[in-house]
Amino acid sequence: MVFLLPNVRISQSASTPAESDTTWSSTERTKLLQLLPKIKGLAFLDGIYDLNDLLDEYPGYEFFVEKAFGTDGKAGEDWDKACVPKQAPETLPGETCDWLKSRDGPKLFVAHAMEDELLSERQSLGWHKWLAALVGESNRLAYDNSTLIGSHDGSLQHEGLGHFLAKVVNRA
Repeated sequence: MVFLLPNVRISQSASTPAESDTTWSSTERTKLLQLLPKIKGLAFLDGIYDLNDLLDEYPGYEFFVEKAFGTDGKAGEDWDKACVPKQAPETLPGETCDWLKSRDGPKLFVAHAMEDELLSERQSLGWHKWLAALVGESNRLAYDNSTLIGSHDGSLQHEGLGHFLAKVVNRA
């Protein structure tokens, strides 16, 4: 899960949400602004964070990616625009970036199951590197490639997931 809300300007200090290019109602934006300070940690588990990088590593996945995302974004076009790790952190909506970078921002946990037969560690490492560029190397950012155990789907049913989530809760 990636919670970066493209095209949504988020302000924790304003009493009314900032203008945005989205069609979110004022009520939806207000609820989001109330929710953000309550989020203490975000966990990213064995994810795909960069479609073009995924296809560079696994050309055989092209069929699946095109079925899910279409073909218009191939090879550095729209897929890169929609891919957070391809963006400079300062291109995020200002208040979102400020919230993630703030001292009181959420702790960020990236995990990868080394036995994952569908994804190598490359996606998770790239995502961790991008987050480190955003928030800096600190105790707010953690990488774990030993707690999740099992295959791509199997790691979600192994007790390692519970251990990882316990780490997240205890540190967040």
